[in-house]
Amino acid sequence: MIIRYSIKRFRLILFISTWLVISFSGFATAASWNNPTSLATMTLFGLPTNNASVAVAPNGDSVAIWINEATNVVQYAQRKNGVWSTVKAIYTPSATKGETTSSAHVVLKSDGTALAIFASSTPGVRGYCSVGGRIVPCLSPSKSFAKIATLATGATAWTKTNLSALGIIVDDTQIAIDGSDNIRSIQHT
Repeated sequence: MIIRYSIKRFRLILFISTWLVISFSGFATAASWNNPTSLATMTLFGLPTNNASVAVAPNGDSVAIWINEATNVVQYAQRKNGVWSTVKAIYTPSATKGETTSSAHVVLKSDGTALAIFASSTPGVRGYCSVGGRIVPCLSPSKSFAKIATLATGATAWTKTNLSALGIIVDDTQIAIDGSDNIRSIQHT
């Protein structure tokens, strides 16, 4: 009886050990995380970057975009063969018009084309309006657009265009790619 109990116990331990080895063997060969890489630094005024978005291809190539809060420039860096590029600008807003940017997002199509979407707003300008028969100082409506930028595989420059019609406020832009590699985007106006 003791021998029979020991054999059952041995088989149970062997079964559990084998199951654990098989179950967790995939974890031993899993890829490891790289150390963090600084793509941009804090600005002179201590303002951080904002609205960071990263898209990663199955081979590990990546595109990261963000908005530099000090300048409102939409910036990006690419990761090819494990190495990040220097930071470059996708879009530089008009500082003289007080243009700002927000809600930057990026996706990668199956062919490696990167698509970025973001909002661009220019405040209204001071002028004069007629109110009740009187001429008074007033502010014209702001001008906002959702913009899309495309970086084709192998290209070095983004092509940019307005994605939306002129709006007073455009924000919270979002972009995605469906199962058929079609672009889907939304924005709040």
